[in-house]
Amino acid sequence: MIDCGHKENIARELAHCGCSVTVVPYDADLKTVLDLNPDGVFVCNGPGDPEPLDETVSLVRGVLEREIPLAGICLGHQILGLALGGQTYKMRFGHRGINHPVRDFRAERILITTQNHGFAVDPTSLGIAWEPLDVAFVPSRPEILERNRFFGKNPVSSRTVTMAELLPEEPLVGESPLGFGKVLITHLSLNDGTLEGMELLDLPAFSVQYHPEAAPGPHDAKPFFEEFITLMEKQQ
Repeated sequence: MIDCGHKENIARELAHCGCSVTVVPYDADLKTVLDLNPDGVFVCNGPGDPEPLDETVSLVRGVLEREIPLAGICLGHQILGLALGGQTYKMRFGHRGINHPVRDFRAERILITTQNHGFAVDPTSLGIAWEPLDVAFVPSRPEILERNRFFGKNPVSSRTVTMAELLPEEPLVGESPLGFGKVLITHLSLNDGTLEGMELLDLPAFSVQYHPEAAPGPHDAKPFFEEFITLMEKQQ
């Protein structure tokens, strides 16, 4: 587990799933991680802006190149986005506290999650035509967006629409600018459409923006850890 400011409950959840967890610092080099011969690498949560964490981003790229199973939470999710060649942005207010609804497109269900972040991944930086409802969001690739989508089917209507109405009907898939393959959006916020989860389709890696380890708080997202175990078992 790459320690970017981790919570003990992450290690406990992994231990409950049968994992032996070794913690390394956020600035560990790739050799330090490879010498441990890990079944998987977990990039945990932590505070602040992910962009200055060059050592961690470089480490994650090395893990991806070697096709070692990888999962990330919150800051780890943002670091994965940067490692793929994407960009992050500072949100106007961020997401704080419990009871944040998130749409899980793979399981076709709504998760009630705990969140605590002020930065997020820019979907357009990964070639994904999706725009969160955040006035602070400036897309890095505005040319791929449909500009009138926030008004629903009638672009001249002033009717207030919900995020549930704006959610895409087809999967949102992009591609890593650095050659790590296809990127699928797996989760979106039902409050403002923030990118809440992604999965690499060509490599064993995935991440979420919310906190499945949160305690106390909603437990809808706890299967995240079982998914990581399954991913590691498939690669053995």
